[in-house]
Amino acid sequence: MDSIDRDSLANQVRAMQIIVLALAMGIFTFGVVVIGLGLTDQQPEVAINPPTLEEPLEQPAGENGEAVDGELAAPGNELPADEQEQWGPFIAYLAIGFAMIATVLGFIVPQVIAARSPATIGTYQSTLIVGCALFEGAAFFNLIAYMLEGQLYSLVIAALLMLCILSRFPTVAKVEEWLEARLRSERDEAMFAR
Repeated sequence: MDSIDRDSLANQVRAMQIIVLALAMGIFTFGVVVIGLGLTDQQPEVAINPPTLEEPLEQPAGENGEAVDGELAAPGNELPADEQEQWGPFIAYLAIGFAMIATVLGFIVPQVIAARSPATIGTYQSTLIVGCALFEGAAFFNLIAYMLEGQLYSLVIAALLMLCILSRFPTVAKVEEWLEARLRSERDEAMFAR
C-alpha cells in the first residue's frame, strides 16, 4: 500500500478502535455501577408476580394519610420461599444461556457477513461491530442478572465477554492482513468459477 492509502487506512482503523473501546467501556462502566449498587445494598426490588387488574395496588400512606411518592405496594405478590428456591437464580441461568449463544454467534455471524460481502474496509468494520454488539448484549444481560440475583458467575461471564470484545481490537496490521486474505480468496474463487 502506498502512503496515502496507509494513512487513510490508519484513520479508519482509529475510528474502529474507538468503537471497540466505547463498547467495552460501556460494559465496564455499567459493571462498576452494578457492583457499587451491590456494595451499598441498594439493589432494586423486582415484582416477580406483577399485580393484575383484579388486584388494585395499595398506595402507602404518609403520616397524615397522604400518598407517598414513588412507592407502590403490591401485597401478596411475593413468591413463597419454597417456590423461590425451586426456580433458583432463573435470570442468571437465562443470561448464561444467552451468553453462550451470543458468543458462538459473535464469532460465526461476522464470518458469514464477510463471506457474502466484498473485501472492503467497510465490510471489516461491519463484521467488527456486529460481533462486538453480540458480545455486548450478552454482557449487559449478565450484568443485569448479577444486579437482580447477585450470582457472582454472572459478573465473571460479563467480564469474559468484555474481554472477547477487546480481543477483536483492530490494528492496521490486522486489517491489512484480513483485506489481503479476503482479496486472495476472491481471486481464487473467480479462477475456479471459470
